[in-house]
Amino acid sequence: MKELTGIKNLIFDFGNVILDIDFQKTVQQFKNIGFKEIETFLKDFRSMGFFSDYQEGKISDSEFITNIQIHSDVKLTKDDIIKAWNSMLLNYNTTRLNYLRNLRNKYRIFLLSNTNNLHYENFANRVPGEKSIDNLFEKTYYSHIIKMSKPSVDIYQYVITDANIIASETLFIDDLQENIDGAKNAGLKACIVKYPSEWTEWF
Repeated sequence: MKELTGIKNLIFDFGNVILDIDFQKTVQQFKNIGFKEIETFLKDFRSMGFFSDYQEGKISDSEFITNIQIHSDVKLTKDDIIKAWNSMLLNYNTTRLNYLRNLRNKYRIFLLSNTNNLHYENFANRVPGEKSIDNLFEKTYYSHIIKMSKPSVDIYQYVITDANIIASETLFIDDLQENIDGAKNAGLKACIVKYPSEWTEWF
């Protein structure tokens, strides 16, 4: 793979690159517990920036949950909402995890993810063979912690500076073209994955 020539650092996206994500499972789970208009809610609040505010840590877990409760067709408990919200997070693929462990011997590897606190609390500490997903990387960068999100060029520049890496020696791997474009605008080399395990074939 020509993009790997001269590469010393790897930055991985998380969802549908490291961990499989199925957003429709969350939609269906909300419908199952009585929130029939969940798709309209998600569409409307995405356009208003509600979800981006949450993934950039601008609103708290409780504010996020309260907003869902207010707009739901039925009374939903905090536990109902957390369970439904996290149902999109599937199981880890052990082959991909083993590839990450091996890649650490050749590259400096980092994680850069648009995520939120409720999701982080679900996925971080259920990694087979590890105490935390963070242990597989030299450093992890989460949007809700650093208060920025992809595809803003600012978040890539933040990682480049904080990790003390050279952009031209760094490959960013993501499943969304807009995030790939943002990385390239920051000077990184970048490749999109068409399916979650595709990147393992490159190595």
